[in-house]
Amino acid sequence: MNSVMNLPELVVIVEGKVKESNLPMFKGAVESYVCNINEVLTEDDHFGQAVVDIKSLVEAESLIEEEKKKAIAQTLSIDELTRTMDFVKEMVRSKRLTLQRLVKDEKESIRLRKVTAALDTMAALKATLESKLIDIYAINLDAFYDKPNFERAMKGLKSLASMDEAIDKELTITSHSLILAAEDITAKLTWMQENKALNNMSLFSDLTKLLEQEINGFKAIVQLRLSEQAQSKEADREVIRQEEEAKAIARNEEDRSGLSLLEDARKSCCDFIAKHNATIETQEIRIAMYNFLNHTEGENYDNR
Repeated sequence: MNSVMNLPELVVIVEGKVKESNLPMFKGAVESYVCNINEVLTEDDHFGQAVVDIKSLVEAESLIEEEKKKAIAQTLSIDELTRTMDFVKEMVRSKRLTLQRLVKDEKESIRLRKVTAALDTMAALKATLESKLIDIYAINLDAFYDKPNFERAMKGLKSLASMDEAIDKELTITSHSLILAAEDITAKLTWMQENKALNNMSLFSDLTKLLEQEINGFKAIVQLRLSEQAQSKEADREVIRQEEEAKAIARNEEDRSGLSLLEDARKSCCDFIAKHNATIETQEIRIAMYNFLNHTEGENYDNR
């Protein structure tokens, strides 16, 4: 009678994978044992050996099941570990995504607030500088300075400190440009007022564009237009003077012509009276002729 199957000890150690196992050798031994079991039972020894084989097989089954449970237990611990790790990972991921969105949204919100505050500062300065210009001259400063671009100034910057520095720098540069523009325009308009150019605003319908010229070019253009206007007015006055002179000459010619005709009439009348006074038949004709002579600055004839 053969002894109980001498199976090697089954060892399975799992560390995320099968770290150590003699399962292939164990399998070969079991297969060899099972293949050699006698299934032809005709004698007592055959039945006795079958009982021993059954016991050995039961022990083998128990051994395999026990080791299987051990392996599963190790697998379960790995499953629990991975489940725990997945939970922690998801918790970390969720917090990371929340923080990423928060960082992005808050930084954008802060950027917008900084830009808005800077634009408000510029608007207040601009309103102060151009209040007099608008009220008196209807001039605003929009066309006379480079507008600030705070977004461009902060592009690529990460820290709030660097954003503040960039905005302050852009604000300083733009404010300085705006102040210089206001001073330049005020100086030009004051010069125009002193030279009475503002009394002739019809000459400067393009004043806003004209004010963009540098000071010397600006003065030259203003003086040229004033000079051309003065020359035009003098030419107009000369035309009027010549027209009035021509009218006076014409009136004098008409007066001289009328006096000449009148003198001829008086002379003819005097000659007629001297020659025909005695023969004038009616008193009315004689009186009419005398009245004509008396009213044309001639001699005072007696009409009797």
